[in-house]
Amino acid sequence: NCVANGKLLRAGQFDDIWIQPAAGDAGGALGAALAVHHIHLGQSHAATGMRFPGEVGGFVRNTFTRYDMAGLDVAAGYDLATPEGGLAATVTIHPLEAATAGACAGAFEGAKREVAAAHPGAKVTGEAEVRLEKGGDARPGRKAAFEYHELFAGRRQPLQSELYVFCPVGGRWIIKYRFT
Repeated sequence: NCVANGKLLRAGQFDDIWIQPAAGDAGGALGAALAVHHIHLGQSHAATGMRFPGEVGGFVRNTFTRYDMAGLDVAAGYDLATPEGGLAATVTIHPLEAATAGACAGAFEGAKREVAAAHPGAKVTGEAEVRLEKGGDARPGRKAAFEYHELFAGRRQPLQSELYVFCPVGGRWIIKYRFT
């Protein structure tokens, strides 16, 4: 929108700004091109090259979020429809401040607190050490299982959720997987 473009330019938040020429206020053509790119080609994590395709193994990506301008802290949400109601998966990658055992343990405990805060009444039903085998490498990680009651697939029901945290990956990344 022309008014918004002008406001961005005058706000002074960017050193440089480029606006696609011939963009009308509707922006339909450019928006359609971006939608096709993201739906069919997927998204990726800039630093690791990890891709988040539009669909994988029956799971359909429903969200992709960048938490920082550089695209180093990202998350993708996926859904799989099943006769029983469905399965939701979230994959998150973010930078690790220090590749130490303490930092990784802190990342796992922090991720558990995030689940508990998002789902009041959630109970940890188990924890275990796990390994992610990929490309001949085994990445160490931790798993926590949770149970809680919540609205899911259109009805309130008991849910089970598993959180997997792998750290450090590539020496400087935390990768979290969560399945509900």
